[in-house]
Amino acid sequence: NYILKVSNYSESEALFYAGLSEGSISKCDEILKEDYLSLRENVIDLLRAVVSGKKMMITSELRKITGVKDKEKVKQALKILNIWLRDAFYFENGLEEKIINKDKIENIGKFCKAFKFDSYKIITSSEDLIKEIDGNQSTELLLFKKVFEITDLIKPHSA
Repeated sequence: NYILKVSNYSESEALFYAGLSEGSISKCDEILKEDYLSLRENVIDLLRAVVSGKKMMITSELRKITGVKDKEKVKQALKILNIWLRDAFYFENGLEEKIINKDKIENIGKFCKAFKFDSYKIITSSEDLIKEIDGNQSTELLLFKKVFEITDLIKPHSA
């Protein structure tokens, strides 16, 4: 409700921002200043590259996310990935009312129909990476390594 009052976003976009802000109004205000819908598109493009298995395409999409050299933006991208995978889990289990990316439900459905994936392992791995980024590690190197690990956790249903 708060997001709808202070912005011009649609209800589905507001729900996406609410998920990112984790219920915090101050975090929400900060997030609303950024273009996270564009970042979400970058994350979706990265996921498409991951499932394609094309390493050059994956690298190109990763560079779009890491190119800003902003640890907070990279962490938000990982949170967006986690939300997407959680939504895919909800879709697979008939819990569509819990999906945050409602405006992308068709894409989520196609993803679920085409691929088998361990959302728990991927989300856990991504959350671990968020913690590592807070340390003195190279964000870009950590993200590249983790994304290539995730590639092994998403396979076509026919495989």
